[in-house]
Amino acid sequence: MTALDPDQSLRLDSRSPVRVTCLFGVLWVTTPGDWVDRFLSRGESLTLDRPAGTLVAGLTPAVVSVQSLSGAPVIGRLLRRLSAAWLTLGTPRADNAP
Repeated sequence: MTALDPDQSLRLDSRSPVRVTCLFGVLWVTTPGDWVDRFLSRGESLTLDRPAGTLVAGLTPAVVSVQSLSGAPVIGRLLRRLSAAWLTLGTPRADNAP
């Protein structure tokens, strides 16, 4: 969470998707190359697929939360499951003995 005074801004440098949530006040969100600026008030969220360079500014005293949406934890769990399955498949079973 980050508190922003009016006319104070936060620059997002993440290349991974993020969710921007306004917890208090009013925010102005502008992203390079996007012709539409967005305004968030308390309780509203916005998902940004490519947030690098995005500015989040307080139009009033505001509190913003920026949450990473990268799939790293999900991929890690998937790789562990695949590894366990691979090890299980590679283990000879007693009922297959000659």
